[in-house]
Amino acid sequence: MEHWHHHPIELRAIGLEDMQRAWDIGAQAFSRGERREYSADRFNTDFDAYGVYDEDGLQAQVGVHRYKVFMGNGPVVEMAGVGGVSCLPAKRGRGYIGRCVVYSLEQMQDRGQSISMLFPFSQAFYRKYGWEVGGSRRRYEVPASILHVVKETNIVRAAVVEDAAAIQACYEAFATRYRGMICRNEREWKAILDHGSSHYTYTYLYAPKNVVEGYLTYSKGSYEDTYIREFITLNSTAQRALLGLLHRVDMQVEKFRWHAPSDDALWWNTGHNDISTTIEPICMVRVVDVRAALQLWRTPSALRAGVCVEVIDPHAPWNQGVWEVECEGGSVTVKRGYEIPQVTLDIQALSQAFCGGESLAAIRAARGIEVRDEAGFNAFQQMLSGPPMWMNDGF
Repeated sequence: MEHWHHHPIELRAIGLEDMQRAWDIGAQAFSRGERREYSADRFNTDFDAYGVYDEDGLQAQVGVHRYKVFMGNGPVVEMAGVGGVSCLPAKRGRGYIGRCVVYSLEQMQDRGQSISMLFPFSQAFYRKYGWEVGGSRRRYEVPASILHVVKETNIVRAAVVEDAAAIQACYEAFATRYRGMICRNEREWKAILDHGSSHYTYTYLYAPKNVVEGYLTYSKGSYEDTYIREFITLNSTAQRALLGLLHRVDMQVEKFRWHAPSDDALWWNTGHNDISTTIEPICMVRVVDVRAALQLWRTPSALRAGVCVEVIDPHAPWNQGVWEVECEGGSVTVKRGYEIPQVTLDIQALSQAFCGGESLAAIRAARGIEVRDEAGFNAFQQMLSGPPMWMNDGF
């Protein structure tokens, strides 16, 4: 039994018997009290929920989705996707949510989820507990009329059910170019590619020699504005071919919107003043377990380096302290250190650099990293260098 601000509380996993109440708490927080019946057969086995209980029962909760994510062209990493964080209004202001967030971190570490991501209601709130903005994405608004048909557009075709595996292979090939893209399961792919209950889903492929090099998919929308759920291409030729397909439906859709990674090539393929581009944060990221995360990382095989790093992480004592980090042959080893650290940084800075949001040099210039030895800092920066972050899913 915990005590927080003199209110006795219990922190524990939410069982099936309390899921309807948890559902109702979420409805008040996120959907203005919309009534929806929770049923046990809808329970997602890839989801954990932790609650704060007091004398009045369940009052607050944190949900954690179990995902695997690509971290560049290396092994996939267990990721905890935080969502559904909510508290009943009468019990707000007592620290219930903060304590539950810290408790959920402990559970993530026990489960081997070495990193965490979330879409915040407030960046400032989650920054207090170690998360940091993980990177940026582009949001395009593109009039269909300004796009151009190219010769490759003539081999773009509508996808059929049998193309699902090839589409997924294209996505996974693309995902290895970034840090943070989710390894989707069959249920998630069906939600993207299948027809909805009220609208058809349209998916088009660029697949020369029967190998999918790009695809786009969209549903619903209107003439004025239609959102493309996913626009993935492995090369500029595939992007140009699919942009030409969008031009061919300009009598049905005036403007298309979609999200893309920060290094997307649209500006090179279609430079036009009428394209609107907004730079947005993707999500917030956190390294849950410093040792586990760094040892999963793959460095350039030719790099042989070492650094002594101090991590400041008051909410995760297993991370707090000095670490000796070495890499050789692409592998990283991490052990407790006892030397004076060459680099000192907080968990927010480490998380941002590890997940590809910014380089260590950019973070140092923007908000400071304590560096006692420049050679050690440069070695650590080389270890963490790699592809940028991008994710095209929500939770």
